[in-house]
Amino acid sequence: MKRKLWVKAEKAMAKAARKAAEIEANSACMYFGYQDKMPDKLKKLRKF
Repeated sequence: MKRKLWVKAEKAMAKAARKAAEIEANSACMYFGYQDKMPDKLKKLRKF
């Protein structure tokens, strides 16, 4: 029972992390020098 709950929690955290990465990849900081360089794997999540 605990194992199933742990697996579901891990899947939910992974899904939330991926969604946050997608949002980060498709947005820009309003200050020019503030946004860090994106890794290549994160660039693949861009929608345009």
